[in-house]
Amino acid sequence: MVTSTASSAISSPSVSLARTSSSLNDGRIPELLNDKPPLRVKERANVTVFIETTEPPVTARARRLSLDNLEIVKKKLNELLRLGICRLSKSNYASPMHMTPKTNGDWRPCGDYRRFQTKYRLIKEVFMYVLCEINLREGLRSTNIPPILRLAATLEILAGGGYQWQTGGAHTAAMGHSTLSKIFRSTLSSMEETLCNQWISFEKNFQPCKEWFHEKYNFPGIVGAVDGTNLMLLRPIENEHIYFNRKGKHSINAMILSIKAICPQYGGAAHDSFVWKASNERNVTERRYNNGDTSSWLLGDSGYPLEPWLMTPYRLRENETDVGKCIFNDIHSKARSIVERSIGVYKGR
Repeated sequence: MVTSTASSAISSPSVSLARTSSSLNDGRIPELLNDKPPLRVKERANVTVFIETTEPPVTARARRLSLDNLEIVKKKLNELLRLGICRLSKSNYASPMHMTPKTNGDWRPCGDYRRFQTKYRLIKEVFMYVLCEINLREGLRSTNIPPILRLAATLEILAGGGYQWQTGGAHTAAMGHSTLSKIFRSTLSSMEETLCNQWISFEKNFQPCKEWFHEKYNFPGIVGAVDGTNLMLLRPIENEHIYFNRKGKHSINAMILSIKAICPQYGGAAHDSFVWKASNERNVTERRYNNGDTSSWLLGDSGYPLEPWLMTPYRLRENETDVGKCIFNDIHSKARSIVERSIGVYKGR
């Protein structure tokens, strides 16, 4: 059970009455106070909110440490306490201590946060980074949900791919279905406005990508790979034919460009080449090529058109044994598989 103490809404008119009373008693409008009793200011009322939870907190069994490691842990923690890096906790739950050996023979005490990573798909440092970056606004009401719980509930839905009532009934984010729906939508909007602009950008420096592809696959000048994937939808009410794909289902044909860009603007009936030609990313690569950048290429499968800035594999005839073309197609397939693996990871979550 989680409790919180807050002030009720009757404090607002009380403050306004207090200000009015002080302004009237200062002598500026004395005739209004003649033969009138002084205004009474109501006291602030305290309200206790009880949130019923159905699941126990996430815990892990403590691990036994050897006497030598126990002394090392005590010295390390006392040093961190002395420096003010950490503080003593009053919680009844804690993460078990894990000892990791260093290269110099020393030991590093670490917390075991595997349950946290399984639940939210992020380590705690990245979780706090996201929380600070998206800058969720604190609510004005006494019963508002803290930003850290809003982010935790949103990440739990994204990581698990389940229903919202499962997240709302958990101990970490106990809230109603309608409240969770609003929180999920607003948190996603904040993440899209801040994090997507920082990390998903195609017009940044291409040099790190070129170096990575050259070192990994010995393929110079490659800045990324492009591919399309179908994101399934319920049957739409309007313009159903636009979303009807070749597999007989309704979807959105989303173009993924090596985690650098995503274009989910067209329905499943659109071909990959059509989505590519209508995308802003193609305009960017074409503009860079016209401005003199003739040594940067993207990789695409045979469904994409061959362009000066887009490499596709050779279309080999049956029983063709051109060694050079076969080697090129093999390296091309291995380098382009990065976008296919990324799509698999996204859909697997």
